[in-house]
Amino acid sequence: MANAIKITTDGTVTAETVDGLQDFQKHVEGWVELIYADDSHHAIWLNEEGKVNGMPINHTAHQLVHSMITGLSPQDVIVGPVLITGPLAADGEHYEAPTAEMLARFDLA
Repeated sequence: MANAIKITTDGTVTAETVDGLQDFQKHVEGWVELIYADDSHHAIWLNEEGKVNGMPINHTAHQLVHSMITGLSPQDVIVGPVLITGPLAADGEHYEAPTAEMLARFDLA
């Protein structure tokens, strides 16, 4: 289980509770791809086949992800709905919540 921030392609940002792989897949509308932010405090969940399947650009998530991961190519576009969680918890089965600062950024604190 994880508390997450969901960013949709229309810019809607909500707090979500995600319970297991199938729930992550439901939220990103397909197979999940996980990338970690440079700060080691956030995990970013994307649709692995979003570009191939022609999902729309997620402008809000695109700007955020590019600010959080310095190694991404400027041409690497973020598409589809995106989830942001904290890192893998100590139990190895759950993900921590996003930081208070990240929640406050979207008025979700």
